[in-house]
Amino acid sequence: EPEDSKWKLLKEIYKLFDTRRFQQEIAKAKLKPNAKCRDVLKILFLAMFFAEEISYVIKELEKREELKRFVDVTSIPSSDSVYRFLSRCEPEQFVQLTLGYLNFLCKKRSSQSTLIIDSTDIQIDLNWFRKKIKKRDLEEKPYKWAYSSSKGYYIGYKLTLVVEYPLLRPVYFYIHPGSPNDAKIFLEILNTLKRKRIVRNGDTIITDKGYCSYDNYHVAFSVFKVIPLIFPRKNMDIDKILSVSYPLDAFSHVESTEKEKDFFLQLKERFEEKIKKWKDSRPLRSRIEDVFKLLKSGVYRGKIHRYTEKSCQRFVICSVL
Repeated sequence: EPEDSKWKLLKEIYKLFDTRRFQQEIAKAKLKPNAKCRDVLKILFLAMFFAEEISYVIKELEKREELKRFVDVTSIPSSDSVYRFLSRCEPEQFVQLTLGYLNFLCKKRSSQSTLIIDSTDIQIDLNWFRKKIKKRDLEEKPYKWAYSSSKGYYIGYKLTLVVEYPLLRPVYFYIHPGSPNDAKIFLEILNTLKRKRIVRNGDTIITDKGYCSYDNYHVAFSVFKVIPLIFPRKNMDIDKILSVSYPLDAFSHVESTEKEKDFFLQLKERFEEKIKKWKDSRPLRSRIEDVFKLLKSGVYRGKIHRYTEKSCQRFVICSVL
């Protein structure tokens, strides 16, 4: 049905896949041959959009001339050929392709950015009702037992996604086995964002209450030099949250001491203003939920049929793209 919203969105994505710039990003990521990579991605996206197996999609392409014209592949590969091609590709290559093309499509970041961090569960399709699966049974597996407040217990991973507001461009994503506590991995995420130069001094980081702890506020402010707009829990003391200060190494260089102190004073003023009115930022943080709704309800539903770490990473990276 040409008026169906999924077909409309997929058609727009296919137009982007056919551009010269996308071919250049494929070449930069060394996903060779270029034409084969584009055709595989088109088939993979078609399978993801309708939660079908790749083998089924290829059978439909062979049977339906109209569908073949819509997808517009050079030639219809076999399902074995598609799986072999994907197995040769490293997740890092897909990351490079995804971030490279998204950076091209979106405008350059402003001097002061707002980044939103959130996570969601990724469930592996294992029937643990039929056969009891214990923790020790998964010791050699990349996925682990985990718990989600909305889904309960499951086996799989946790996807952490960082998007830039207001473009909602994904700038970082990471897969953890199981479901580690958000508060415990917050500083690890910030460290990676800082090392990759994604987060800059003075940026605002918005997260929900799951990432909340006094240490996270203080370290994010003094060490990473950002405004940690982590929504506080009911029992938290706002004055204790605001008892942040510039680090001692601000005095290590005499000539820059005053400049450094002024920076932290201004940062603290902005932090105090935002944390006291954190409820006003709820609609803004909810924008990342829109991304996850598209990711989980629009691209894949329920559990995914991927059982190795690399195949799961490739699937999630393509979902982010």
